[in-house]
Amino acid sequence: MEEAGNILRQYVIGNSDAAKELRAKLAQVADSDVSVLIGGPTGSGKEYAAMGVHELSGRSGKSISINCGAIPENLVEAELFGYERGAFSGADRRHIGYIERSDRGTLFLDEIGDLPLSVQVKLLRVIETQRFFRVGGKEELKVNFRLVAASHKDLTAEVRMGKFREDLLYRINTILIEVPSLKQRSEDVRDYFEIFLKNYEIRNHQTYQINFTENFWLELIKYDWPGNIRELRNVAERALIFFANKTVSDTDIFSTLIPNASRNKFVDGNQSHGLRKEENFEDFLYLENFNEVENKKQTQAECLSECIDQLFKISEPSGYLDFHLLLHSMEELILGRAIKQTNGNISQAAKFLKLKRSTLSSKILKNSYEKL
Repeated sequence: MEEAGNILRQYVIGNSDAAKELRAKLAQVADSDVSVLIGGPTGSGKEYAAMGVHELSGRSGKSISINCGAIPENLVEAELFGYERGAFSGADRRHIGYIERSDRGTLFLDEIGDLPLSVQVKLLRVIETQRFFRVGGKEELKVNFRLVAASHKDLTAEVRMGKFREDLLYRINTILIEVPSLKQRSEDVRDYFEIFLKNYEIRNHQTYQINFTENFWLELIKYDWPGNIRELRNVAERALIFFANKTVSDTDIFSTLIPNASRNKFVDGNQSHGLRKEENFEDFLYLENFNEVENKKQTQAECLSECIDQLFKISEPSGYLDFHLLLHSMEELILGRAIKQTNGNISQAAKFLKLKRSTLSSKILKNSYEKL
């Protein structure tokens, strides 16, 4: 059990009681083939928990992860089950789906509650029989995978509303594990933050000299973290970008690192001042007065110019901008806003962005699989 705990520390970081309890539960279920359903808020590390389960499972295959909510509805079945050449317009060659690629390994379906009902019934069959057909295929294929699913939704409520199949819920809910929010394990904030700093340095092949005051750590731990671990990672990377070779204090949290936050949105004693639901801290770029910019009816070029001016201003302490990270984050932000504005309609979003639908779908998939 001690060895398993050490392995899981790579995926569930920290020494809080909540972190220890989560590692213990994952270790208990890892060495079996039963389906596991992982619950918890968005950005809390559900995929890391799934990776930990696979690592301890002893399975020889790969751990294959897919975000069901990030794939356009008309592509979900083809991506999951694969397809044969000529199965539909544009299918010019055979495509191996995620289920087939997870053979002898683990299939992690994140946001399983977003799967269309028509795909849910087919997924139920392959879970129960370990057999399936590719789209357009005539040969029944056999596969051996362990299913781990996750959702931030209340799937029982989704069943009552007719949005999720009850039989599928019973099948995937053999064991339920809840991943706590970062707010519930605030003493782990510093451990995660320091790990994210090291990971960023490794990824960029650079070593940064950066220091943090004690008040910085105190304020960081008191923050609500509505975006959970994903938000914390963005803040850590933002610190390296804007404060390389500098000392970061608590005042920098409000001015640069989490600019949409204010001191009264931090936890004070037993009182928590939560952020509004619509405030999204997963984006790298922030426009504090976004609504005001919209009301001014500025041109797109003028809005972009203001954004760039702000970026250059807050980058002055570090003396540089991470060009590639900014471009990637800008694309993520624009795609996300367009999809949200069109209520998830990919065709309308593509039209709004003046992109081909296939191009937008490809970008959505790419951004989804690069994330946490």
